[in-house]
Amino acid sequence: MQAAGHPCPFRAPAVPGHDSWPYYKVERTQILKAFEAFLGGRPAPYVREEIDAICSSVHDWEGDYIVTVFTREHGFERKQAFKQKSVDALLEKLDEWSASNRSFEDDMELEFQNAARIYIERYTQKAARLYQGDFAAVVDSPISAGIVEGLQLVVRELKADPKCIGAFFRSAHFRNVPLQQLSARLYSAFKERLRTKADVLPAPREDRREKYSGLMFDVEHASTDAKS
Repeated sequence: MQAAGHPCPFRAPAVPGHDSWPYYKVERTQILKAFEAFLGGRPAPYVREEIDAICSSVHDWEGDYIVTVFTREHGFERKQAFKQKSVDALLEKLDEWSASNRSFEDDMELEFQNAARIYIERYTQKAARLYQGDFAAVVDSPISAGIVEGLQLVVRELKADPKCIGAFFRSAHFRNVPLQQLSARLYSAFKERLRTKADVLPAPREDRREKYSGLMFDVEHASTDAKS
């Protein structure tokens, strides 16, 4: 077990530069850190540390430096395909959310349950493909399929009961992960706006696509950049 305040060996490694970690690294780091706290019997509130979100060298400004917003794109076509599928899934849900009578608190709970379900489903889909000999799953599965893999590494390292992974996803430790907490709140607030007609759904589907195609990625960006 890692002492509090020290990076978990299974979290994303530090890299040179003064950048915030991308979403998937923040997601992995926060979930694994919360999992450590859960297994160690520590309190559920998440202990925030700057290193969770940004390289520790960010305060070092000796010598020459430049500021840039350029980022080299990797796997552009694959990312576009995932984005398209995500937007399609969102558009399918809009009418259901608008007609729902759930409360904000109900939606919060549903968001946490869905997040846990998606992590497990993506992992099991990747594992099933690998079992069948489809090794392309290593490169074209969603990055979040590795979240449960990371939890399993911790379980094996600590010789813990594998059932603790399911218990963690149902726990307050998981709900207090900053990225999960903020994402759930943003989606629940959006659903409330649809229910109260504060945000009116355009009728033509293509108008909806134009209005909401960036929603999931705005939530992802906001919950990453407000994480600490």
